[in-house]
Amino acid sequence: MFGLFKSRKPPELDPFASNPFAREGFEALLSNDNAKLVELYKRQHASDRYSWILTITSNAPDDFDFPYHAEAPELLTIFGALMISKASKARGYGVASTVSDDAVRDMFSYAQSAYDALEVAATLAPKDSVPIAFNIRAAVLASDNSNHVFELVEHLHQTTEPTLFAPVNYLIHQQEKWMGSHEKMWQIANHYSATGPNPCWKALIAFAKIEEWLWFAAFEDDRDLKKAYSDRRFSQEFKDEIATLDAEFWSALKDFDGEIPESEKRFAHDYFGGLSFKLGDKALARPHMEAIGPHISELPWIYMSAGSKDLMKNWNNLRKQVGLEGFYADSNDG
Repeated sequence: MFGLFKSRKPPELDPFASNPFAREGFEALLSNDNAKLVELYKRQHASDRYSWILTITSNAPDDFDFPYHAEAPELLTIFGALMISKASKARGYGVASTVSDDAVRDMFSYAQSAYDALEVAATLAPKDSVPIAFNIRAAVLASDNSNHVFELVEHLHQTTEPTLFAPVNYLIHQQEKWMGSHEKMWQIANHYSATGPNPCWKALIAFAKIEEWLWFAAFEDDRDLKKAYSDRRFSQEFKDEIATLDAEFWSALKDFDGEIPESEKRFAHDYFGGLSFKLGDKALARPHMEAIGPHISELPWIYMSAGSKDLMKNWNNLRKQVGLEGFYADSNDG
């Protein structure tokens, strides 16, 4: 009787699947194959480089040490990103009141190490936007509210190949829960979404919408402000605004004849899809979730899931809610 039932398990999440150079880069990182790391760095668009570095450094063992290479900007950028990963892990992911003094001290120490390395990298390769993008992220962790961040942004505008993840990090730095305000966050989102080099940069608006929702859900103490936001978020006007933005994205994407980095496409589908799903508009969310396929990102989808900590299991559940098939590794007898 039991043989009549089959269990279907989702595949294991492969953190390297979304970038063709990620697994090779990760192996090169762990073996200190610097020549291979530099080669892979140079073969990718700026946004894909950023995403690639983020993947290989965030998956490195906690006790992994990567040497400081004073004359190689590519390796200094990887070193800086690894220090940012260590800073994030040292702090942990709880609210500020749960973070110990020792954890804060370690976070600042790693963030300063990242700062120093990335400053040198940007000096050696002034046209590369990637070390600047990571340095803005380091500024978030270091709680740096000085003019240094605005100097980084000015430098960013002088680079030859933009990365979407620089304005993403700048937006994070300037939002209410870090060093700015809702108004500053929206200024950044509106500016870069309107002036970006391809339609995927329009997703900065969706990203800011989700960040705004997270603020009011978890951080805002003023009941009147929370109610005003809730009333606006559930209004038809708000839903119409998102639908219009989504339609503009698809139309611009269809008409765009240039090359778009894969990491920017994933970002756009993640945040347009995640925002629509959160609003309950399954019709808008579905094509984005279909485009994502099995390459699920932790953010923003972790905010849409409940129950299991298995990202692929949650992803299958979310896909089913919009009428898409799940992904399964096997179908063994139970």
